[in-house]
Amino acid sequence: MKTKSLIAIISSLLLIKFIFNSPKGTSNSLILFSDYSQLIALLIGIALMLLIIYFFNFLENELLISLMFIIGILLLIALATNYLGTEEYGSTRRIYLTNTFSIQPSELIKIPIILLSSIVFSKLYSKQLRLIPILLFIFSTTIFLIQLQPDTSTALLYSVFFGLTIYLSGTSYKALIAMTLGVISLLPLVFSLIIYEYQFERLSAFANSNADPLGNAYIINLVKEAIGSSGIIGPGSIDQSNSILLNVLAADSDFALAVIIEQLGFIFVIFIVVMFVSILWIGTNIAIKSSSKFHYLSSILATYFIVFQGMLHIMVNLAILPTTGTTLPFISNGSNSLVINLALIGIIIAVDRKNKIETMSQKVS
Repeated sequence: MKTKSLIAIISSLLLIKFIFNSPKGTSNSLILFSDYSQLIALLIGIALMLLIIYFFNFLENELLISLMFIIGILLLIALATNYLGTEEYGSTRRIYLTNTFSIQPSELIKIPIILLSSIVFSKLYSKQLRLIPILLFIFSTTIFLIQLQPDTSTALLYSVFFGLTIYLSGTSYKALIAMTLGVISLLPLVFSLIIYEYQFERLSAFANSNADPLGNAYIINLVKEAIGSSGIIGPGSIDQSNSILLNVLAADSDFALAVIIEQLGFIFVIFIVVMFVSILWIGTNIAIKSSSKFHYLSSILATYFIVFQGMLHIMVNLAILPTTGTTLPFISNGSNSLVINLALIGIIIAVDRKNKIETMSQKVS
């Protein structure tokens, strides 16, 4: 039942994506698809999801997952040192394999980080003094290299995930408070060393969107206008020439929710929030019922990675938080993001499948 509900939710979000989040209008358009890359990403994502579901045991191999993590780190280093990758809009985040197809290491490394953290957790659960430093190394190395691109929104997202991982691994409240205070004390140094000027400008534009209406606050104001023009129930699919967000950079990825609201109305915010809350409930329920520490942490981290990213995107699009460049899982256009999010769903379903097998074997015995 949980698996079927999860598939139904993801299918609903994908349907919204492929019907309404297509503002580009490419020459190779397909029915329901803004371009071929999203169709290919969907097929690759489904194939990867199925592989994870039916061959999940292989992902408990420490050597294999460590190798995947090392490859991810090496790709991030190659981007940070400009050995690989192409700079786009002041940041080097992608490695282009062809003119149109690229890989984004900061997305791809999500899977090995979740699985490696879960393996370490399952082996060192009762040895907190060894567990925490290893988890700190896994996450801090990734966060530092991502920030060097620079990609602050993704780096902050991984920072949140690190905190969640430490909390879910059973760390005491005293240790958590001490770590939090330590991080807060280092924030001035972090801001002075690796926070870039354009990121301060984004914060200023968020704080006062009227101060620079044709500059840094231009996109923020357009997004607000698009959301405000739709009402509770929107006009439905609109011609791209009539879209307020037509000329907004990355409208179909970073501002996907605004694109949806402009067409379908504010009521769909409620629908999308309910979908992500449902994913949270189902994923958490599956994790709690797992008897394996590896299955528990991998499924609950996969759930939180999806849900927290989704909620961050929603809050940014509703101007609750400053612009971050975070995609909306399953709805934003972005091949890497779609593939990885489907893989995360594969982890959750795989653990649910393991739970069912264990329950059946217990009944038989």
